[in-house]
Amino acid sequence: VLSLTVISVNRYYSVHNPLNARSFFTQKRILSTILVVWLLSSGICMPLIFMNKRDEIGVVEGLPLVFSICREIWPQERLKQAYNFLLFCALYCLPVLFNMVICFLTVRRLWSRSRQLKESSALTRSLPASRLKIRRKVAQMVVALVLLFAISWLPVYLMDIWIDFNIPKSLQDVTPSPWILQLRPFAQWLGLTNSSLNPICYCFVGNLYRSAKE
Repeated sequence: VLSLTVISVNRYYSVHNPLNARSFFTQKRILSTILVVWLLSSGICMPLIFMNKRDEIGVVEGLPLVFSICREIWPQERLKQAYNFLLFCALYCLPVLFNMVICFLTVRRLWSRSRQLKESSALTRSLPASRLKIRRKVAQMVVALVLLFAISWLPVYLMDIWIDFNIPKSLQDVTPSPWILQLRPFAQWLGLTNSSLNPICYCFVGNLYRSAKE
């Protein structure tokens, strides 16, 4: 999520100031940014290292067949609620809000340039019309990527918050509703599918960006 946010900043800067983009995003700055992203991600998820405990669940009642799982065991219910709400804000709400702002600025920049190019082409009759279409496609795909991320990850975060704020008084008696057990894996799969498709989508958008800047 944080990596996608950094990529959005890179895309916006490349559109807003294409001549200085290569000199600004040097190898040293890129490596430093990657290091900061990894440190922030590790720091946010650090509590899970200590709160996850090994547990065993039976597959069929009456049979000695069990599976080992990792389960979050928190000393206080409020700590678990506060931490997962923090995850929701830090890894979903803030990145989505930030990406929407970047998306709006990028789209506005692309469309303003399209209008300028259209006006100049009316005078000189030398600018190919295909370049204007490419810029519009870039603007549309930027919006689509932000919406795809927001829609894909929202279900799993909402389900986790619902579980956290409806957990039993006894943390040892964790019995989620059956529909949560059935839908939670699908929600997780939806979010991970978005992550797996992001490299392909951003690779395609990157080609459009390069064409739009020419």
